[in-house]
Amino acid sequence: MCALQDRKSSSSVLERGRASPAGKFDAGVLAALDRVMAVIEFTPSGEILSANANFLTAMGYSLDEIRGRHHRMFAPAGLANSEDYRRFWESLGRGEFLSGEFKRVAKGGGKSGFRPAITRLRTRRAA
Repeated sequence: MCALQDRKSSSSVLERGRASPAGKFDAGVLAALDRVMAVIEFTPSGEILSANANFLTAMGYSLDEIRGRHHRMFAPAGLANSEDYRRFWESLGRGEFLSGEFKRVAKGGGKSGFRPAITRLRTRRAA
Protein backbone atom coordinates (compact mmCIF):
# COMPACT_ATOMS: atom_id res chain seq x y z
CA MET A 1 0.00 0.00 0.00
CA CYS A 2 1.27 3.44 -0.85
CA ALA A 3 -0.19 6.46 0.85
CA LEU A 4 -0.02 9.87 -0.72
CA GLN A 5 -0.72 12.53 1.87
CA ASP A 6 -0.80 16.26 2.15
CA ARG A 7 2.22 17.31 4.17
CA LYS A 8 0.80 18.90 7.30
CA SER A 9 2.89 17.29 10.04
CA SER A 10 6.22 15.57 10.43
CA SER A 11 4.73 12.30 11.73
CA SER A 12 3.45 9.54 9.48
CA VAL A 13 -0.18 8.46 9.23
CA LEU A 14 0.75 5.20 10.94
CA GLU A 15 2.47 7.03 13.80
CA ARG A 16 -0.44 9.45 14.27
CA GLY A 17 -2.96 6.61 14.19
CA ARG A 18 -1.13 4.69 16.88
CA ALA A 19 -0.63 7.76 19.03
CA SER A 20 -4.18 9.07 18.71
CA PRO A 21 -6.92 6.40 18.67
CA ALA A 22 -9.53 9.16 18.75
CA GLY A 23 -8.06 10.65 15.57
CA LYS A 24 -9.28 10.27 12.01
CA PHE A 25 -7.55 6.91 11.49
CA ASP A 26 -8.32 3.87 13.63
CA ALA A 27 -5.15 2.75 15.39
CA GLY A 28 -6.07 -0.96 15.33
CA VAL A 29 -6.70 -0.97 11.59
CA LEU A 30 -3.48 0.89 10.90
CA ALA A 31 -1.47 -1.45 13.14
CA ALA A 32 -2.91 -4.49 11.31
CA LEU A 33 -2.03 -3.01 7.91
CA ASP A 34 1.45 -2.21 9.16
CA ARG A 35 2.01 -5.85 10.14
CA VAL A 36 0.95 -7.43 6.85
CA MET A 37 1.63 -4.86 4.11
CA ALA A 38 4.56 -2.94 2.74
CA VAL A 39 3.60 0.71 3.29
CA ILE A 40 5.28 3.86 2.03
CA GLU A 41 4.02 7.44 2.32
CA PHE A 42 4.70 10.32 -0.07
CA THR A 43 3.84 13.97 -0.48
CA PRO A 44 1.75 14.75 -3.59
CA SER A 45 4.98 15.67 -5.39
CA GLY A 46 6.63 12.31 -4.60
CA GLU A 47 8.84 13.13 -1.60
CA ILE A 48 9.13 10.13 0.71
CA LEU A 49 7.79 10.83 4.20
CA SER A 50 7.86 7.40 5.82
CA ALA A 51 7.90 3.65 5.16
CA ASN A 52 7.28 0.66 7.36
CA ALA A 53 9.64 -2.24 8.09
CA ASN A 54 8.01 -4.48 5.47
CA PHE A 55 8.66 -1.98 2.69
CA LEU A 56 12.18 -1.22 3.89
CA THR A 57 13.06 -4.93 4.09
CA ALA A 58 11.65 -5.63 0.61
CA MET A 59 13.62 -2.77 -0.90
CA GLY A 60 16.82 -3.17 1.17
CA TYR A 61 16.91 0.36 2.61
CA SER A 62 16.72 1.99 6.01
CA LEU A 63 14.24 4.82 6.55
CA ASP A 64 17.10 7.30 6.92
CA GLU A 65 18.31 6.37 3.44
CA ILE A 66 15.00 7.18 1.73
CA ARG A 67 13.18 9.82 3.82
CA GLY A 68 13.14 13.16 2.04
CA ARG A 69 14.17 11.69 -1.31
CA HIS A 70 11.89 11.39 -4.33
CA HIS A 71 10.08 8.20 -5.29
CA ARG A 72 12.03 8.15 -8.58
CA MET A 73 14.87 6.47 -6.67
CA PHE A 74 12.84 3.25 -7.02
CA ALA A 75 12.04 3.71 -10.72
CA PRO A 76 13.78 1.58 -13.35
CA ALA A 77 16.24 3.34 -15.66
CA GLY A 78 14.43 5.44 -18.22
CA LEU A 79 11.11 5.57 -16.36
CA ALA A 80 11.80 8.48 -13.99
CA ASN A 81 12.12 10.99 -16.84
CA SER A 82 9.34 9.55 -18.98
CA GLU A 83 5.95 11.01 -19.86
CA ASP A 84 4.28 7.96 -18.27
CA TYR A 85 5.97 8.67 -14.95
CA ARG A 86 4.97 12.33 -15.09
CA ARG A 87 1.34 11.31 -15.75
CA PHE A 88 1.53 8.79 -12.87
CA TRP A 89 2.31 11.61 -10.42
CA GLU A 90 -0.26 13.95 -11.98
CA SER A 91 -2.94 11.27 -11.46
CA LEU A 92 -1.93 10.80 -7.84
CA GLY A 93 -1.89 14.55 -7.30
CA ARG A 94 -5.51 14.72 -8.51
CA GLY A 95 -6.42 12.14 -5.88
CA GLU A 96 -6.97 9.26 -8.29
CA PHE A 97 -6.69 5.71 -6.97
CA LEU A 98 -4.07 3.63 -8.80
CA SER A 99 -3.48 -0.10 -8.71
CA GLY A 100 -1.54 -2.53 -10.84
CA GLU A 101 1.86 -4.12 -11.16
CA PHE A 102 4.73 -1.68 -10.98
CA LYS A 103 8.36 -2.58 -11.55
CA ARG A 104 10.67 -1.01 -9.02
CA VAL A 105 14.40 -1.14 -8.32
CA ALA A 106 15.61 -2.17 -4.87
CA LYS A 107 18.89 -1.13 -3.28
CA GLY A 108 21.84 -2.48 -5.22
CA GLY A 109 19.84 -2.59 -8.47
CA GLY A 110 17.74 -5.67 -7.73
CA LYS A 111 14.35 -5.75 -9.39
CA SER A 112 11.21 -5.75 -7.31
CA GLY A 113 7.64 -6.08 -8.53
CA PHE A 114 4.87 -4.56 -6.44
CA ARG A 115 1.12 -4.69 -6.82
CA PRO A 116 0.33 -1.61 -4.76
CA ALA A 117 -2.91 0.12 -4.05
CA ILE A 118 -2.06 3.81 -4.13
CA THR A 119 -4.46 6.38 -2.77
CA ARG A 120 -4.42 9.88 -1.41
CA LEU A 121 -5.01 10.30 2.31
CA ARG A 122 -6.34 13.67 3.28
CA THR A 123 -5.40 14.31 6.86
CA ARG A 124 -6.71 16.95 9.22
CA ARG A 125 -4.41 19.44 10.86
CA ALA A 126 -4.01 19.06 14.57
CA ALA A 127 -6.02 21.68 16.47
